[in-house]
Amino acid sequence: MAESSPSESARSPPKSPNNSTNQEVTGDLAKDVKLAVKRINLAEDFSNIGQMPCARTSLLSGIASGVGIGFMRGITAGPWVAFNWAMGSFVFVTIGTWEICRRRMRSEHQRIQVLVDSLPRVRRKRPEELEEKP
Repeated sequence: MAESSPSESARSPPKSPNNSTNQEVTGDLAKDVKLAVKRINLAEDFSNIGQMPCARTSLLSGIASGVGIGFMRGITAGPWVAFNWAMGSFVFVTIGTWEICRRRMRSEHQRIQVLVDSLPRVRRKRPEELEEKP
């Protein structure tokens, strides 16, 4: 077995893809989980949930289906059975609509990227070139 070179062991840990605070991932699962848990702020996260793409529609769909199925199940069964059906349908519909919405957004982003890449590259003029030459 070949040993790793010193340059490989001295590499910096990879950066996380969606890290707005520019903190680096340590590579140790336990430390990374602790860092992630420290970054959770429920009050701020829930106050910004309306700004998250797909969150509003998926939650509203889940709530509506949970209430509807829970009510219908409550007519024919006891309250605990109705509650279980309501929660199950809420979770199932919310996750389903979230994934469908995210898949649509990814495919739209890919189509836009293909269009942008296919456009001819236009040379942009520098501000010095925009000035008239005497």
